[in-house]
Amino acid sequence: MRVDTTEPTDRPRSIVPRLIGTRAVLAALVVLLLGLGSTIGASLGAKREVLDEAQARFDRLNERLADETERRVNQTRYGLFGARGLFSAS
Repeated sequence: MRVDTTEPTDRPRSIVPRLIGTRAVLAALVVLLLGLGSTIGASLGAKREVLDEAQARFDRLNERLADETERRVNQTRYGLFGARGLFSAS
């Protein structure tokens, strides 16, 4: 005599696996959204920092170039004033 080891198919299906699956999917979606939000926030913050640093570097170079241009123009002016003084003294 053989014993039937198969489970009966007329048992009501349990709702627990579906609830666990639904909760797992919801938890995964929450983690995904939190991860995306923090990634976007971090990338925007890094972008802002890089842009601020680039603007500061540009401002420093701009100031340096303006000072150097003014120095060279004044150097030429002083040379011309010296030449004028040399000719007026002679």
